[in-house]
Amino acid sequence: MPEFPSAAPDPRWVPLSDWEFDHAAHLATDRRLWSRRHGLVERASMNGDRWLKDVRGAQAELAVAKLLDLYHCPDPTWERGKPDLVCGHEVRWGAKHDYHLPVHVYDVDDRRVFLVTGGDNQRFLVHGWMLVRDAKTIDPTWFHAMGKDTTEEFWVPQKALRPMAALLPVEAW
Repeated sequence: MPEFPSAAPDPRWVPLSDWEFDHAAHLATDRRLWSRRHGLVERASMNGDRWLKDVRGAQAELAVAKLLDLYHCPDPTWERGKPDLVCGHEVRWGAKHDYHLPVHVYDVDDRRVFLVTGGDNQRFLVHGWMLVRDAKTIDPTWFHAMGKDTTEEFWVPQKALRPMAALLPVEAW
């Protein structure tokens, strides 16, 4: 498999089957429709790019669940504070492989947040993870707005992420 740049200590590729890839896309659509019915406000405009981000985000959740050998029981509803995966893990997807891990101010301190990039050819790169409380306290320079018209969040560089081997079942090493 071709490698992409990753500053993380232990990135892992996760391929999704056709069914997994499609299932996550349907989940993202269900979530989008639920949000619209409940009048939730968009953080970004409702264009093709936003829809793709929703789909890739749901696919990234499934990739992390598959890598960690967790049962993926997604919820098509959305509410702040509810974890992406059943064990309290959060998953953040980025389009570019040099993406930093975004951690929101309102994220629950004792949860792990995973950074996942990719999605082309049904393959995702899980770069690593960090506890929310660590992201909020290790380096104060991580708290800033990443671009124009964005809110301040904690942006954790890949080199600071925890390695995946610490969480994986032994047979996955």
